[in-house]
Amino acid sequence: MSPKKARTIHLILYVTAFVLMLLVYIMQKSDMYTFILPLAFGAGIILIGSSIIEMAFWRCKHCGRYLGRQKFIEYCPHCGMPIE
Repeated sequence: MSPKKARTIHLILYVTAFVLMLLVYIMQKSDMYTFILPLAFGAGIILIGSSIIEMAFWRCKHCGRYLGRQKFIEYCPHCGMPIE
């Protein structure tokens, strides 16, 4: 998987987990307790999956090193090659 595709998937999963946690918060305020635990568990699983994708695929194709926490870079901070 290319680093740019991994970045896109990571960000989509991260936003999805944030939306689920927002739903958990809203449901907690409105006394809808039956869906809170599954939504919170799902958000946790999505965050773990997102982190695994980031650590495994957010790497430079040329030098193989982790590209860091910045998501919108065009060049590897280690070798200077463009991110494909």
